[in-house]
Amino acid sequence: VHMRNLLSAVLLACLVMAGLSGCNKTRITDVPPGVSEKEVQTWYAATGIVKTIAETARGLTDAVVSVHQSDPELISADDYQKILFALGKSAQAGIHLDAILKQSPENFGKGTKEQILAEIQPVIAEIQKADLEGLFSKNQSPRIQAELATVKTLTKAATLLSQLAL
Repeated sequence: VHMRNLLSAVLLACLVMAGLSGCNKTRITDVPPGVSEKEVQTWYAATGIVKTIAETARGLTDAVVSVHQSDPELISADDYQKILFALGKSAQAGIHLDAILKQSPENFGKGTKEQILAEIQPVIAEIQKADLEGLFSKNQSPRIQAELATVKTLTKAATLLSQLAL
């Protein structure tokens, strides 16, 4: 499951970069009135990134809870709380971000961008505050180390979404 999330995130990032750099020759037709083709492309990219954030946060939460339940000594109580809080914020933001994108289908204009930034910036701040990558990389357990790539996927997806909204 986690490898699938990583591969999905990598593929998504490549598609977003190709689409935004103009390498994509596909032309979108039936663009909503008053909306540019680029806004539609960016909306679709953002929708994919939001899905990656939600799925990655959910899968990572399940893995952390499973590891903690099987061996509570692998993750300190303080780190466990930090991790779950940051992942909870990520999952909650995924729900809100999805709702924001559904409010303005195929439109990634200024209003949508502002709402996206308002939701994703606290998530990025929480991930940084909890130092998720640091917590996972300092823990020498192979089970925790196996989740480090998933943590990086979550961080990259949140950062990429923030950059799209700027």
